[in-house]
Amino acid sequence: MMDIVLKKSMFPRLQDSIHALWAPVFFKPIYGSDEQFVVGVAALNEGGFHLEWANKLKCLNYLYGVDATAAINAIRISGEYLRKDLARRADKALTEPYPVVTGIVFGDVREVEGHSLERVAQNRMAALSSLYIKPTAEGMADSDIAVETAADGKGGSRDRLPFLVCSYIKNHRDGLVKFFSEGIRDGRQRRTKGTGHEIINDYSSSKIVANFCTLKANSLSSSASLIKQRFWDLIIERDKDKENVYSRKHEMILQHPCENDPQVNDKKRLNLKKVHDEFINQANQEGLHLYASNSVEEIGNHIISAESA
Repeated sequence: MMDIVLKKSMFPRLQDSIHALWAPVFFKPIYGSDEQFVVGVAALNEGGFHLEWANKLKCLNYLYGVDATAAINAIRISGEYLRKDLARRADKALTEPYPVVTGIVFGDVREVEGHSLERVAQNRMAALSSLYIKPTAEGMADSDIAVETAADGKGGSRDRLPFLVCSYIKNHRDGLVKFFSEGIRDGRQRRTKGTGHEIINDYSSSKIVANFCTLKANSLSSSASLIKQRFWDLIIERDKDKENVYSRKHEMILQHPCENDPQVNDKKRLNLKKVHDEFINQANQEGLHLYASNSVEEIGNHIISAESA
């Protein structure tokens, strides 16, 4: 009997396909239990990476009720950290992972062919995860993805950064959580105005008043408008402090994409820099502080350090 040897060259290949590695990311909500959810898929090759993350985390509310908030925030922080780690360490972020949150587990790394890294990650997430729905051609998920980009009640989109920073600080310096606004602590909404048009900033302690905003490459105009509004809120609070002879640092804290983010092209990167420089000038003119980073971890540590000074 003649042995048949199968080789890759004998099988048809996708036209204009790419070769890549991919791995699933799991979240285990209960320590020691076999229960787990697929919350992400990472695909990468020598040309870059794409991380597709769960966009229907609100489904966890039906399983865990009020306890879902902690799980949702932990999953979000993990996704952001992994994105940064992939940009820094490439495939080692998957083969030698450093999960920032307990309960995050990485699956086996496998080889795959596909039309693009994005398509590979999206197709596998759609097949593996009940916490994900594949985006439409317009780039948005078919669902309302309320947890990811929930409406703030005024027609805008919800910036997740304050919630991510609050969750990080809760895990590292729980005593500071009380200084976040009630809406952020409860995970309900970003901010509210009380009676008399009261301004409620994201974080307010005896040492620092801060607002958190994300400078988004794909929606630069709308994110810049929100940042300007939050600048104004800080100015109002600063003027109140002057009247009360109460010395606190008033700081605008921005998160921006990584320098080597493969999803930000040169044109978007240049526009981001221009807007960022404008905000630096505005902060200097108003006597405010501006801190910018691409990492929730760094922003959280910045707040902790300011409180420890």
